[in-house]
Amino acid sequence: METGGAVDLQGSVELQKISAPTKKGISVWKKCAAVAAILFGVGQFYYFRELAAALLIFTILFLMLAAVAGMIYLIGRAGQKGISIAEPAARRGLVLAEAFSRKTFHRQRSVPVP
Repeated sequence: METGGAVDLQGSVELQKISAPTKKGISVWKKCAAVAAILFGVGQFYYFRELAAALLIFTILFLMLAAVAGMIYLIGRAGQKGISIAEPAARRGLVLAEAFSRKTFHRQRSVPVP
């Protein structure tokens, strides 16, 4: 019976450990506030503000150039697709034009004027 009491005692100690967790470390909002304060402090330096402004300007320029390049690419692809669609019709038109050009344009019983 004594061994059963020792097992129960160990089980109750484990329950106390599980039911009462200890707080460790700094809470999340304190970490976020510290990071925000550090970023605010760094943002007050002139050099940092100049670099941030340059980054913003170059980012805008890069996005504008990327948009222009994308539009040129899309227009080129649309042109290729249009040519591939129009090519069979153009070939048929050339065949019809060749057949039409072989026909004579005068009446067969007409007499040429001297």
